[in-house]
Amino acid sequence: TFGIDFGPVHLAVVKFAQEPGTERVFGYEEYLAGRKTAKEHATDLLASEPGKVVAVGGIAAEDQWRREFGVAGLPIVEPPISDFDVGVSRLYAMFKTGQLVLFDDLLKLKTELQRYRRKRDSLGTVTKEVENKHAFHLTDAARYMASRLYKAAKPRVKVIGLDHD
Repeated sequence: TFGIDFGPVHLAVVKFAQEPGTERVFGYEEYLAGRKTAKEHATDLLASEPGKVVAVGGIAAEDQWRREFGVAGLPIVEPPISDFDVGVSRLYAMFKTGQLVLFDDLLKLKTELQRYRRKRDSLGTVTKEVENKHAFHLTDAARYMASRLYKAAKPRVKVIGLDHD
């Protein structure tokens, strides 16, 4: 699965693979490039992929971007979760539960994740607004992926002293 964040200056993409038979997801490649057509981006992104790619990205208002990439050979679906905070929570939960693992060489994404935080108001209270929001394109790409691949942990029910899934 590709997580994609569109932009007029550059395209941000994080490539993910789901481990067969599990719900674990591995981030294995990041892509941040500009000054290319949708066709050139699609060609570059698909060149090293052995099979069919599922791509998710953009906000609801970015249908034109999805159409352009679809015509170029890289169909992209709208994220199933449009709420920003829910997407961030899902991405965080995937890291927290070990469902998401990043390869060591995803340095730009890791740097973004370390710097990602909410603004504080004059009293020091955390607000809903992200500090320097437009600097986190790879993080947004990962958030779009999380909106699609996140799997909530199955609740465990305790019945007469026995644990059941």
